[in-house]
Order: sequence, then C-alpha cells, then structure tokens
Amino acid sequence: MSGTMTREDFDAYLVPCFAPAPFIPVRAAGSRVWDQQGKE
Repeated sequence: MSGTMTREDFDAYLVPCFAPAPFIPVRAAGSRVWDQQGKE
C-alpha cells in the first residue's frame, strides 16, 4: 500500500460525522493546512 490517500480511501475509513471536505489534508502547521496538490 502506498502512502497516498485517495478520495475513496478517505470516504471509506474516516468517520462520516461531518460533510466531507472538498480536499484531503496531507500536512498541517498550526492553523495552516495543505492538500494533496500543495494548496494551502
């Protein structure tokens, strides 16, 4: 298994208590979060 998470993995394994975010966070520092494309 690779270290990359897909939208399907995210939806299948994370608790669906909130509406899904339109991005998958991969890194954070304080209040800043980055997605898989490197967008902050």
